Amino acid sequence: MLGTIQRIDDGVLTALAGWHTPLLDNIMLYLTSATTWIPLYLVLIYIIAKNNTLWRSITIVFCALLCVFLAGGITDLVIKPLVARPRPCFEPTLLPHLAIVDGLDVSPFGFFSSHAANTFSLALFVSLLIRRRLLTISLVCWSLVNCFTRLYLGVHYLTDIICGLLWGTLVGCVMTFVCHLIIKRLRPVTKSPNVKCTATGYRKTDTELPVTVLFITVLCIVVASIGFGE
Repeated sequence: MLGTIQRIDDGVLTALAGWHTPLLDNIMLYLTSATTWIPLYLVLIYIIAKNNTLWRSITIVFCALLCVFLAGGITDLVIKPLVARPRPCFEPTLLPHLAIVDGLDVSPFGFFSSHAANTFSLALFVSLLIRRRLLTISLVCWSLVNCFTRLYLGVHYLTDIICGLLWGTLVGCVMTFVCHLIIKRLRPVTKSPNVKCTATGYRKTDTELPVTVLFITVLCIVVASIGFGE
């Protein structure tokens, strides 16, 4: 069973090795970087603060940060050293079949993916908090794109990604439940009846901001990568 899983993992990575181009390499390096998504994080904090009272906003942001720490921090600090599964780019037998991109600085162990865990936990947490379909689809796609970059760059196996997504799902659901238990005791913001809001009270126009930021960020990455390659 484990041998079959390993063969599937190896096969996915070797298949992706044929996709590599200088342009895609640059795009993937940008997409996989946490600093690339700082504008997204800031706009999410902004719409949370705009649509909640001060203490509700502080509680929600704290729960979101705790969500990311539990999903990614525990993975990096506990699971990866405990399991000690080498990343594909550190496997001597697999390395000749991969197209490794320069500019990556990663730890030796990769099970399971903290990128998959923390991005999906945050996407799920925010989606359940705000409940707007377009925002949910956009954030889930954002997380899955981050997952794909880890496969493309050869730093994770498919099973690393899947397990990371499962852990992120668990953490996101638990933290959403905890957050709702706390904020329902705090005073909500009174909304104007003329303002269109989601089921949880967020202005629909505000929920479009993260989607716009995601689109602009990806567009800038593509333009910058094209310019860098020339």
